[in-house]
Amino acid sequence: MTEQNRLSEAPLNFASTNEAFFNESAQSYNQRPNVDQHVKVLVSLFTAYADLFASDKEPTMTMMDFACGTGLISKALQDYTKRIVGVDISQAMVDEYNKTFAGSGRDISARCVNLLEEPNMLGEKFDIVVCASAYHHFEDVDAYTRSLVAHLKPGGSLLVADLVKPESASDDGNPSLAHDGDHHHGHHDGSQAHQHAHAPVRGHADLFPKEVHHIVAHRGGFSKEDMERTFKAAGLEEFSMKATSSSAQITMHGRHVRLFVARGNVKRDAPPAD
Repeated sequence: MTEQNRLSEAPLNFASTNEAFFNESAQSYNQRPNVDQHVKVLVSLFTAYADLFASDKEPTMTMMDFACGTGLISKALQDYTKRIVGVDISQAMVDEYNKTFAGSGRDISARCVNLLEEPNMLGEKFDIVVCASAYHHFEDVDAYTRSLVAHLKPGGSLLVADLVKPESASDDGNPSLAHDGDHHHGHHDGSQAHQHAHAPVRGHADLFPKEVHHIVAHRGGFSKEDMERTFKAAGLEEFSMKATSSSAQITMHGRHVRLFVARGNVKRDAPPAD
């Protein structure tokens, strides 16, 4: 067996491959084509939850931006919050994030933490946790969901944005979003679990080119049923999901895709799941 064949059959550690990939790409990350349009779509989906993101109210909520990268989502949502803590596995991304907000006068900063390995490192809980375009990088989405829920206050909300699984998702309350953009890779934690390079694609279609398979654990997107099952298993209630309409498809790697934001809430009269 050649060295190339041995490498292709080797199990992938998505935490390590994602950390290395996004450490290398951090400084040029914000210069990707159409990144502003893509962020605009994601933010439109997040802010469609008007009870959380109300522009006419004094911002009082604290937020964790998980897999925060350079801070694109935090920057777009900062006016809705009084404090944001970014979390990412890539130190280079965290450095870029903190450069973005240095001197802003806002209580916004990021830390390089792997929450699965260091679950108590942050030492605080939040009113809301957002995670944009990162779940497809995580081998064990259930473990990450439980970890994020553990960082929510009673009554807090988890919002996860990612790719809709083709031909399988149903939406509720879709906003009209006619934007076009490239895929917003979240520079994000992968699970510590291993997967073989030739493992079956999770989903109905492979939405990613081969050159990024080493950092993408779920290459077929997620259905509403997938997300609801994961959220409920983590103890979240009042599940809902909003997605871009089929007529407002976004171009990613030469394919039309749809984006969603799934939401679940922690019960108000009970502590979050550990």
